[in-house]
Amino acid sequence: MGLPNISDNAGPALTLYNFLLGEASFEDTIQRYKDKFDVILSSESIKEAEMRMVGMVARETFLKNRLEDQNVFTNYDYVFIDTSPSLSLLNQNAYIACEEVLIPINMEPLAIVGASSIIETIKIIRKLMKHKITLLGVVPTFVTKSSRVAKQVLELIYKNYDSVLPSIRQTVRIKEASGMKTTLNEFDPQNDVIEELKLLAQKVIDGKKEI
Repeated sequence: MGLPNISDNAGPALTLYNFLLGEASFEDTIQRYKDKFDVILSSESIKEAEMRMVGMVARETFLKNRLEDQNVFTNYDYVFIDTSPSLSLLNQNAYIACEEVLIPINMEPLAIVGASSIIETIKIIRKLMKHKITLLGVVPTFVTKSSRVAKQVLELIYKNYDSVLPSIRQTVRIKEASGMKTTLNEFDPQNDVIEELKLLAQKVIDGKKEI
């Protein structure tokens, strides 16, 4: 977890906005974190990209088409698209570009409502867009077992969803690692959350569940 190391002397980085609107190639947009993974950063300008996409033809498949044109899916074993919890045109693009969806649910009651809305949206996309996308599962995050509210939310998650993946407990070390622009396992290699993340990663590798 965390952001890639970006040199202060590298100048303004190209972002998802530039890639999505065809202003930059995938290779020019990616930021490489050592030899571990590649990432395309986003920024506030992505909201402008969404506004411009509204009037475009095949606007729901814009991201998928860009990724396919740049051979991204063939050059990587896994491509993760991180979205906000809102039901926006950008999120629809993300769903159509993906084969599987992983929904994190933090320990807030309203987060369950949001997750249910996402699942319903996925079902609609499968039906109307004829796109085979599956729910890999929901992931309880920021879990604090000492919190009464967290316990209640966790109970509701297990009650309402068939596919609940390994939970990730709350730790300030994740935020600290992100602030230092490094991964958690490099920042704090003895942190217990690393084992939880490894278990979750293995579940992602193992397969998916239909919704």
